[in-house]
Amino acid sequence: MDMPPFAVDSVTLGALQAVHKRSLFNVVGPLFLAVLIPAAAAAMVYAVIRFVPPGERETMDKAWLLAAASVIGSLVLLWSWAKNLGLHVDVHELGFVLHRRSQTQACRWDDIAELWSTPFYGPSPGGGRQTKAGYTVRKRDGTNILLTPALAGLERLAGRVREETYRRMMPWALSQFQAGGQVSFGMYSVSRQGLAVTAPQVSIGAIMLSGGAVTSLGAAQTTFMPWSEFSQVRPESQWLRLVRPGLAIDWTIVYRMVPNMHVLLALLQQVFPNVK
Repeated sequence: MDMPPFAVDSVTLGALQAVHKRSLFNVVGPLFLAVLIPAAAAAMVYAVIRFVPPGERETMDKAWLLAAASVIGSLVLLWSWAKNLGLHVDVHELGFVLHRRSQTQACRWDDIAELWSTPFYGPSPGGGRQTKAGYTVRKRDGTNILLTPALAGLERLAGRVREETYRRMMPWALSQFQAGGQVSFGMYSVSRQGLAVTAPQVSIGAIMLSGGAVTSLGAAQTTFMPWSEFSQVRPESQWLRLVRPGLAIDWTIVYRMVPNMHVLLALLQQVFPNVK
């Protein structure tokens, strides 16, 4: 959820260290397409009027339908362009401030509870509409701050967030892990003994009858697997593969479904030193 507009005292966040403005593509791209698409549609309509015989009513109707669709498409592009007016992020010594139009969202590094590798609305990535790329910073009060490719230098900004959260989260997580306790990452929990996954029971029949909608049955169920069941942990492009020797099906942890993946990877290195 977005925070309402409020005054941000950037002095409390320390010195300004970097500014991530709106990306050039996000500034120019939608405007260019908003002009190009109707122009192309108008040229096609003109060509139909000029060269197609008057009796070709079906062709004429399709041309006007294309023109109307191009206008609607242009309006959508202009709306997407306008919603990012004033977008930029000020990175300070102790946190960052996201600016968009009349709204501001401030976040201290110490206030970050979770970093997700996907933007989403709602309590989790599976609970609302998602965009294709970006990050979600969740504060301890439950507020989500979305960092999308509309920002220039998004990966550098995300790298800074990872660095700051790692410095604050890793000492506690490592001490908990080494002491034999569990450290939770959403539905996953790791300990020196193994990996636990907590998820609702699912009705396969309901999935088939509903065309893919998942139906939970009762309380969540926890499955535990000792580390000895896995021969290696291999990071891949979209997920982390936990290889189970002698079995056809490995376990996978999808990056975008796990908060603080950078801390989880660091803990897994305690068990599998070759994890990168």
